Amino acid sequence: MSARALVALALGAVTFALYAPVMHFDFIRYDDPSYVVLHPLISQGLTWDNVRWALTAFEVGNWHPLTLVSHMADVSLLGMRAGAHHGVNALFHAGNVALLFLFFDGATRRRVPSFVVAALFAVHPLNVESVAWISQRKSVLCMFFLLLTLLAYVAWARRGGRARYAMAVLACAAALAAKPIAVVLPALLLLLDFWPLRRKSLLLLEKAPFAILAAAASFTAWAAQQAGGALGTLRDCPVAERLARTIFAYAWYLVRMVWPTDLSLFYPTTLGSGAALKVASSAILLAVVTVAVISFFGTKRYLAFGWAWYLVALFPVVGLVQFGTQIVADRYAYLALIGPFAALAFLGDELVASRSAGARRAAVAAVGAVLVSLAFGTGYALVPWRDSVSIFGRGYERAPDNVHALTNLGLELVERERFDEGIALLSRAAEAVPLYRTARVNLGYANAKAGRLASARAEYEAALALRPDDAMLVMELGRVLTQLQLFDEAEARFKEAVRRDPELANAWLFLGTILYTQGRFVEAEPALERAAALLPEDARALTAWGVNLAALERRDEALATLRAAVRLDPGFERARTELERIQGPGNPR
Repeated sequence: MSARALVALALGAVTFALYAPVMHFDFIRYDDPSYVVLHPLISQGLTWDNVRWALTAFEVGNWHPLTLVSHMADVSLLGMRAGAHHGVNALFHAGNVALLFLFFDGATRRRVPSFVVAALFAVHPLNVESVAWISQRKSVLCMFFLLLTLLAYVAWARRGGRARYAMAVLACAAALAAKPIAVVLPALLLLLDFWPLRRKSLLLLEKAPFAILAAAASFTAWAAQQAGGALGTLRDCPVAERLARTIFAYAWYLVRMVWPTDLSLFYPTTLGSGAALKVASSAILLAVVTVAVISFFGTKRYLAFGWAWYLVALFPVVGLVQFGTQIVADRYAYLALIGPFAALAFLGDELVASRSAGARRAAVAAVGAVLVSLAFGTGYALVPWRDSVSIFGRGYERAPDNVHALTNLGLELVERERFDEGIALLSRAAEAVPLYRTARVNLGYANAKAGRLASARAEYEAALALRPDDAMLVMELGRVLTQLQLFDEAEARFKEAVRRDPELANAWLFLGTILYTQGRFVEAEPALERAAALLPEDARALTAWGVNLAALERRDEALATLRAAVRLDPGFERARTELERIQGPGNPR
């Protein structure tokens, strides 16, 4: 094995060891249920039907079929063990570290600074969110294929060959299918031509396939965000405010790169008090860096490369196009900080190259101390990610007015039956953003779980006024009305739910059940039959249908259905009890 390969392997191994604690962490309630745990298809694992669905699905406001398929593969291979899913993220990050070293070493043929770039990327605490959060599989997976694109492109630029060019294009397509942030790839390839490849001819023409893929992915990402309701409007966030947020965000990541403290899943969603001073100081910092880079443009091209990489890689997420409510997020730095890491590493290498042996040893010691300090920072930053309460609690401390922090911590407390604390936080979220439907839905759920049914009804109705076409929400309101014994209103809501979404299995089940309890067996029959057809592996649905068949005096069908329910779930007591009641004691099964 070559020395280059050994260095890459060692970097990857050390990185995985640093992140190994994540294999003892749990799923968290924010996005992990949507991506894995509660998703009706992904939680089934890898099948051809599920893969075909992933190719056209808009999930969690994104089009990223490769990410969805990777989660399905995890379920098929690893089950629902959270630690194993975390371990796959850590493996991808370790692989990305190795690929990053191979890329810079191959492109620049300067091993020491290439090692430093990869090592900084490996241990920087700002990357913890991208690795320790299962739902950020898209970040580490996208980076994997993005780096393969760069490696193939460098190989093609140096040695030519259609196969190498085709590999670069295919890897680019895979990166875009993992996360739309890869739309910046054509610009990054142009930066490579500037430094270190120093190429001059046909630069734009040969980028055409990459640009076409990026344009298609950009349009699809816009459509997905629009469909998911996450795309902000100019009325929500005017141009002046977007520019202010952009300037602040560009400076924020630089400051956190140098001093990565107070990291959190959630940050304030406004610039808050002193906004003008924050924006002005951010603009000054950006201007100083830009002037310094321009002044060395001719002699130190790597500085311009690193600064341009940073500006380009962050551009889709700094707020000019508003996705969601966040101004900054740790995960957005995963690709962008490679640029400043490269600029600093190659500058440092050049500065010490002509120095004395003692100065070079001191530089090595200083870099080592920085890397060790960052590694300890990463270990510390990993701790809150062990479960939902700790990571949401950390976010609440950092941003007590962030509606997502309030909502997620509140829900987690409700699940742990700390109802007063949880409902108080959810109420604050709903008051902070009255038109935030999710806050109302969660508050309705929390009150229902706590047995505060009148309040639950009020919150569900308020949420429904904001989005009256939500079949699931209509069904949940029907359940609360059933518990309040308002059966006529509940029946109307269940019928409305199945009219809006004929595939909503539980709504059919609840409708059939409420009709059965009123002795309306003939009316209940088609609803319960439909529920059983949509939920063929659900013993509850089969049991409810079987009991109704018995009430209709269709004994043989009832027995067959109840026996199927018992086979599906031998521990489901109601199925066994109803089967014994209908077939009678001593009768053969």
